[in-house]
Amino acid sequence: VRLIQPLSRSASRPPLPVVPAEAGPRANPSTWYGNSYAQLNQVNIFGAHNAGYTGAGVVIGVLDTGFVRTHNVFNQLGGAAHGVQVLGEHDFINNDGNTTQQGGDPPGQADHGTYILGTLAAYQPNFLVGAAFDASFYLAKTEDISQEVPAEEDNYVAGLEWIETNGADMATSSLGYINWYSQSQLDGQTAVTTVAVNIATDNGMACCTAAGNSGHDSNPISSHLIAPADAFRVITCGAIDSGGFITSFSSDGPSADGRPKPEVLARGFLVNTVGPSNDISITSVNGTSLSTPIVAGGVALIIQAHPNWSVDKIRRALFHTASRSQAGSSYDPQHVLGYGIINILAAIEFVHGDINADGKADGRDVPFFTRALVDDSSPAAMRLRSDVNADGFVDMDDVPIFVNDLLGL
Repeated sequence: VRLIQPLSRSASRPPLPVVPAEAGPRANPSTWYGNSYAQLNQVNIFGAHNAGYTGAGVVIGVLDTGFVRTHNVFNQLGGAAHGVQVLGEHDFINNDGNTTQQGGDPPGQADHGTYILGTLAAYQPNFLVGAAFDASFYLAKTEDISQEVPAEEDNYVAGLEWIETNGADMATSSLGYINWYSQSQLDGQTAVTTVAVNIATDNGMACCTAAGNSGHDSNPISSHLIAPADAFRVITCGAIDSGGFITSFSSDGPSADGRPKPEVLARGFLVNTVGPSNDISITSVNGTSLSTPIVAGGVALIIQAHPNWSVDKIRRALFHTASRSQAGSSYDPQHVLGYGIINILAAIEFVHGDINADGKADGRDVPFFTRALVDDSSPAAMRLRSDVNADGFVDMDDVPIFVNDLLGL
């Protein structure tokens, strides 16, 4: 990659072609969601869907190995149902407009991307339902499974630029690169894909990525991340099992410059998704690759609810409402759990700047914030809410953010 330049957000994407599928409470959700129920309910995406947030009007870019879209869950028609809504696709490996499994591809080339798209976009009630089933998608085929070479990072950058140029609201990737980097280089400003993600988030496009599957240890200094998980404002995703426990493979941080990574958790063990071998089956897959599209689907619902929220506001809402924060803690000092398991409905309902917990951000929050800022003995819950940038401290770095929250900026 010779040059990476910021791209402005495009307003030229085509109009969304479909009527949203049914939203609102279901009489029997465990039946309606079918094989997706447990993995979506664990992070309260189920609750967000019930509140009417299904991804309608949100455009997601997905970077992966390819996407087979012949499965029944991508092709439901009639009534409120719809097929997967693809606004555009490009193969950055073969430089063509076909992101599916092609004749010259290695066997299984498109399997991984199909798993990811199924977790996000499936829509076959009573069988499999994706996290953001009403969203629309740009699909970028960037990863060649037959080799692991730096050119794949170039493909990733080109795909991310293409997604941003087309005006997507967010991008998600379950890809990562470490073979030609050391952990000391995962400092947020060295790896090619990391720099590209930094530019995308600076331009206002939310991005999610996998932490990696190299495991974790009890040493808070050592790390096992992959790029671009170290990007400054990417949402880096670790993996839990059905019981909410961290999986053995979920990679730990911190980044080389000491930032919490991973930041959030969702299910990445026995995640039910599309089986790419035929058009009717499902399969269960493991990895932070699978927790990432669950988080990304949740982010899409947040964007639908709050289309004017910045990348930072999306991140802070996720962090402040995740399980560790709700239990009265900040991020995990061992850099394994981040801020904990996400709660998407709570993130949607989060009020930035509401320090006194009255459901509003206004002048009455100022004395509470001021007390937390100057008095280390102030109540723990008050201090946690006053740590508006979620860095574990109430300090002067929080002041401008709190002021902007009060002003609605």
